Amino acid sequence: MSDLNKILEYLGASQFEAGVIAGKIYHAAYAQKIGASGSTFFDDVVSEFFSPHASDKSTMIAIGVGIPAYKSRPDKAVPSLITREKLTR
Repeated sequence: MSDLNKILEYLGASQFEAGVIAGKIYHAAYAQKIGASGSTFFDDVVSEFFSPHASDKSTMIAIGVGIPAYKSRPDKAVPSLITREKLTR
């Protein structure tokens, strides 16, 4: 998460740098033989979820890194989403 107004004022662009950093995270995860998955979006709900730390920031990209608790199969549904309560226990 970033304060996009400050970054745009200072650098003039931020998506490119976020993409480069995301690529490094992917490579690091794969080098450790674990997975990584990223998603780009703009959503105020994400800022609210990570507040108060993120109250003045915007989401650029989210990357999950780790070993999934399930095996991916085309004929099976993805397990239910993790709630904020489960993450903060």
